[in-house]
Amino acid sequence: MGVKNRVMAKNDKLYIYETPEIHDATLLIGLSGWMNGGRVSTETVGFFIETLDAEELAEIDADEFFIQSFPGPMEIAALFRPHAIIEDGLVTDYEPPSCVFYYSQEHNLILFEGDEPHLRWDEFTSLILNVCRNYDVRRVYFIGSVADVVPHSREPRI
Repeated sequence: MGVKNRVMAKNDKLYIYETPEIHDATLLIGLSGWMNGGRVSTETVGFFIETLDAEELAEIDADEFFIQSFPGPMEIAALFRPHAIIEDGLVTDYEPPSCVFYYSQEHNLILFEGDEPHLRWDEFTSLILNVCRNYDVRRVYFIGSVADVVPHSREPRI
């Protein structure tokens, strides 16, 4: 997580950057991982963030929720490593796990886009619920998708 100059409040692992007036809000969650088949979860939330010109609200300090190195064969270890780009032997870009809340005050909407944690789901969930309490969230929707066998001759169920 990059340190930001505008931290309004810090609650252990939750950094709050803005304090908008939002009431009777809806939270839309999109996480990478198992329920992100075809990137439907993260890209749907990303679409709303971009389309609504949503602003950054808060961020979960992801360090304690992710395994970033795992012993074993490269095929397994690579699943846990953060994404890095190396050019001419130098790291030119590094993407650690990210868990960021955005908001659209006009729509009473909070959007959460992040990586599905590997560890401490109970604490991770508590941080999400803290945001819900702080911003009067009344409805929570999780966008998810999984690959399944759907014959082309039949309408898929949604």
